[in-house]
Amino acid sequence: MALNKRFAVAVHAMTAIGYVQRHGRDLVASEDIAKSVNTNPTVIRNLMRLLKKAGLIESKEGKGGGVCLAKDPRNIRLSSIYEAVEMPDIFRENDKPIDPACPVSCAMKRLIKPVYAEADSAIRKVLHRKSLHDLINAVD
Repeated sequence: MALNKRFAVAVHAMTAIGYVQRHGRDLVASEDIAKSVNTNPTVIRNLMRLLKKAGLIESKEGKGGGVCLAKDPRNIRLSSIYEAVEMPDIFRENDKPIDPACPVSCAMKRLIKPVYAEADSAIRKVLHRKSLHDLINAVD
């Protein structure tokens, strides 16, 4: 899955789980989540493994099984979902070799690194301010 698209799908899935739970259903099947997201259930199951590993969901295997939120949605920050399913840094440096004959090439990593760090920090702060509960409540 494309970088950052995974986060969008994970947030959609977690919101669907929370919404369904709020309306009285304990467990949600990956097929139902996949239908909401309009993707393949395998994509959802792969994301659910990451979310479970992060302690954000719990699962029950087998017939009648599914997933549920592991904690109150008020205590699940969007930043936690992001950290569970994406790479550690939002922006990454160009991994191509430096051209020693080019002053721009030689300076670029040093110049861009603090910009990326500041941008990463700003995005994480925004994601941390929002909870899954905020999104679930906005559905109705």
